Amino acid sequence: MSGDNRRESTVELLVALLSDAAESAPLMIVLDDVQWMDSASWAVTLGAARKVSPLLLVLVTRPNPEQEMLDDLSSIGTSAHL
Repeated sequence: MSGDNRRESTVELLVALLSDAAESAPLMIVLDDVQWMDSASWAVTLGAARKVSPLLLVLVTRPNPEQEMLDDLSSIGTSAHL
């Protein structure tokens, strides 16, 4: 299994586990200092935001997050930047 396939499988597995947990009770996940997250963590976070329901996902970052981060979140359509 290649590194990319392993990464995708791991992301899918983690999102599926969160989805299963959300079936029995709503989830709230709070992540602090998201400006330091690596690409794999970001992939899991975005995957969960898109596919896990019900989910309240709170991401805390420095006052001026990178524009790419905001673009990724706004593509979901159910996000709010406070």
